[in-house]
Amino acid sequence: MALSARQRQQVIDYLVANSAVWNEDDVSTLNRFTDDKLTVLYEQESQREVALAVANAAVTGFESE
Repeated sequence: MALSARQRQQVIDYLVANSAVWNEDDVSTLNRFTDDKLTVLYEQESQREVALAVANAAVTGFESE
């Protein structure tokens, strides 16, 4: 999947802000990755956040609306 320059920047910003692995020092490295690699990293980080939210909900209890 080809990313626009704006999409690439958004993915990199997301990874830097939300990942336990990537930080501001890694921006130049992330910029060298292909669009496909960035997309995979983004999807993995997104899934990790969802899994963490589910685990936290299981610990604290679910709120029903």
